[in-house]
Amino acid sequence: MENRSHDTIQDTRIELDAGDGVVARERTLYDDQESLNLAQKNASDLEKTLPYVQDMRTLEDVAKWREDDQRTVFGVWKDDVLVGEVNVGIINDKTREVSYWSDKDHRRQGNMTRAVAAITQKYTSEGYAMEAEVSNKTSDHLVERLGYTALEFDPATFNGQFAYRIEPQKQRR
Repeated sequence: MENRSHDTIQDTRIELDAGDGVVARERTLYDDQESLNLAQKNASDLEKTLPYVQDMRTLEDVAKWREDDQRTVFGVWKDDVLVGEVNVGIINDKTREVSYWSDKDHRRQGNMTRAVAAITQKYTSEGYAMEAEVSNKTSDHLVERLGYTALEFDPATFNGQFAYRIEPQKQRR
């Protein structure tokens, strides 16, 4: 089997320049330790909305989660410092779900807005609708600023979270 270098893997993953020094880059196994450290640092905040974080204690836990979960995980870097994560999951053939979290020391700086905007742009331009379930006002405002609209739903279904959707971009001719 071919031994692939870190540089080769970096060349094949999705990387989106979100502006102002913010980059959303598809995570690889090489990023997992840094991401695990950041998640553990923020665990008390994250466990409220992302309960799976409680089970992420080792790199083996992260590897198992990666195997079991069908999602693309983007690390969000600001000037080469990991500041958060955006996950894009599959709802169905035409819809993707976006979720995100930010390091408590890097909140309210626009990093996640830039990253989620770049990722939303990528997926909607490929014809996917995007949905977000959010559980706090800051996240509500983020997706609303990006053009997502609130969905009508039974609140019990979403465990007190709010659901938003943005339709795919129309192809220009």
